[in-house]
Amino acid sequence: MTARADSKVNILLVDDQVHNLIALEAVLGDLNQNLVRAHSGREALRRLRGDDFAVIILDVRMPGLDGVDTATLIRRMERSKNKPILFVTALEPPPMQEFQAYAAGAVDYLLKPFRAEVLRSKVKVFVDLSLKSEQIREQAERLRLLELREQERKINELDGFASTVAHDLRAPLRSMAAFSEALLLEHATSLDPTGQDYARRIHESAKRMDRFIQDLLAYCRLSREEFVLESVDLDAMIREILAQMSPELLERRACVNLAEPLPRVRGHRILLTQILTNLLSNAIKFIVPGTEPRIRVRSERSGDAVRIWFEDNGIGIAAEHHERIFRIFERLNLPERYPGTGIGLAIVRRAVERLHGRAGVESEPGKGSRFWISLKRVEDAHETDRLHHAVGRG
Repeated sequence: MTARADSKVNILLVDDQVHNLIALEAVLGDLNQNLVRAHSGREALRRLRGDDFAVIILDVRMPGLDGVDTATLIRRMERSKNKPILFVTALEPPPMQEFQAYAAGAVDYLLKPFRAEVLRSKVKVFVDLSLKSEQIREQAERLRLLELREQERKINELDGFASTVAHDLRAPLRSMAAFSEALLLEHATSLDPTGQDYARRIHESAKRMDRFIQDLLAYCRLSREEFVLESVDLDAMIREILAQMSPELLERRACVNLAEPLPRVRGHRILLTQILTNLLSNAIKFIVPGTEPRIRVRSERSGDAVRIWFEDNGIGIAAEHHERIFRIFERLNLPERYPGTGIGLAIVRRAVERLHGRAGVESEPGKGSRFWISLKRVEDAHETDRLHHAVGRG
């Protein structure tokens, strides 16, 4: 592996004497690299904050911050903590000073006058190492981009395949649902009770499988789609959702109490609609037969985030299942008793994560459940405008 001929690195020369800097430049000029001067330890630290250097040549004796103190501070800086430091000095150092220099991170310690070719060869080693390291980083970045493009290609292929399969699967399911419904509506008198039961089962199974396919596609889309984040009024959104769910709420005699106006959050309307609808539907669904659902929705602030709680009087969940229920295809109850696809809460967690939030539950069997989602809070109009330009990527 060879470095490109036009590649150059920065070499930092630190000395309080101008004539020493000129001498170093004369020795290292043949390396054809960028030689950067610093006339003090403090100036060297400023340079290191703004630029990257392959090697640092540091005078030991300087007013203010001497070489050892400067090296110690360099090693505390994240971007330069591993940069090689060559110490140079015109005086024979006492053993303790040389020990301190190596303890501060020196890779070598040279006494003036030194042979020019010795210093040049030592510096060239680190220049070549830096050039090769940069070449390796560039190659790794190219490989990473190639892998990302290949992954994107495969995802697009799978997306097309999944859409095709879903379409092909849903077509016969819709026919099964339509014909079984027609049997029940138009030919019920021609069927005995057993035949009517079979037709109902066919119809329910077809509808259930169709919902399963739609939920599975929705879950897969959450992993790859791009979402523009914006300020969303949760209070208005949840009232809209409740209005749409009013037939189901009336049928189940469910009561939903909004404890206080909910805040504005950083989110996406479609994702938040999925999240809130799934959580409210679960709170209504998982109830002991004969019990009227009672749901309380409230919020609490925590720093720059807000946690939205959905508290119900349902059947509850054992502690060992609190994480399991957020996995795809996980069910704790028989679908005949509590119908569903086993994907709803997986969609909730995935959607919340796409909004850079979190989701969880607190629950005990027989004592109801308290599901929660945590999202970034939006405080003012300036933040609202800024969010219209922020793109959330998974």
